[in-house]
Parts: sequence; structure tokens; C-alpha cells
Amino acid sequence: MRNIALDKAKNILAKRRNDALLRCEKVQEKLAENSDWAVCQKNIRVARLNLGLALGTEREKQLRKPLEELLVKESQLLAKYGYTKGDLEPKFYCTTCCDTGFVNGGKCNCLKAELTKILFEESAIDQTGKGERFIQNAGFFGVRYWDSFCQSRKYSRLFACISQAVLRSSPANGRYYKRKQ
Repeated sequence: MRNIALDKAKNILAKRRNDALLRCEKVQEKLAENSDWAVCQKNIRVARLNLGLALGTEREKQLRKPLEELLVKESQLLAKYGYTKGDLEPKFYCTTCCDTGFVNGGKCNCLKAELTKILFEESAIDQTGKGERFIQNAGFFGVRYWDSFCQSRKYSRLFACISQAVLRSSPANGRYYKRKQ
């Protein structure tokens, strides 16, 4: 069950990432249709290449000015076509992992949050935190069914713990239940 939920969470993040990349790609394709944009981008690439080759030399200062002018022209063209510099970059839902779900070899908080959300939805615990829908949907947790089974101390304590956990559940804090201190 957890692996299925993890796969669902990964799919959600992959879709988010793909959507962000597609939005960015569409903007770039629309801009590329304009010849003045294409020429400007080509000139910027050439100017950056020349500047990179001239780093640490006397020509470096001379090559910076044309590049700065081209970048200003790029901003003007973006405004002319109704875009901003930010529209050229993907806007990921999670800036920590760029919607991959993993950061530094571990799970990112966004993946953990999606996994928790999916597991919570599959548990059928309602959003108000009262647990009534859970008890109705999972009839074996109903009091009538367990009354005869819970005659022994061992099982009555287990049922009490489960009932309290369900009734104290709260999706708002991301936990299934809170223990009272």
C-alpha cells in the first residue's frame, strides 16, 4: 500500500515538473517565432562566448558593454511580446528539489507531504479530524462489532487506543493523531 502511495506521489511531482517545463518551453517557442528575438538571442550567445574567451584580458571590459546592451534589448523585446524574464525559467512548485521529490539523496518535504496526503485520503479519515467517516467506512472499527470482541482487557485497551487516535486525527498538522501530555 505504501509503495503504491509513493508511486502516486512521485507521479504527481513528475506531472508538476513536466507542466512547469512545458509552460516554459511554450513561451520560448512563441518567442522564437519572432525573427528579432531569434537574432537577439544569437547575438547574446556570441557576446557571452566572446566574453568568456576574453576573461582576464584587457578586452573583457570592452566586451561587457555590448553584452549589457543586448540584455537590455532582450528585456525590451520580452516586454514588447508580453513576457517577463521569469517566464523564460520554469516555475516549479517546490523550489528545493525542482519537483523531483528528492534532495541530497533523501526525500524532499514536498514528496513527504504528497505521500502523507495520499495515505490520509486512502485511510478515509475525514478532513474535520473527527474520524466519523473513517468509523462509518471501516465498519470493523464500529463499536457494535467490537463490543463482543473487546470483553477481554487486552483487546478493550487496543480498541480504546485506536478510537482515540482516530478521533484526535488532524490533517491540518500533518499527523494522524496527537498524544495529550
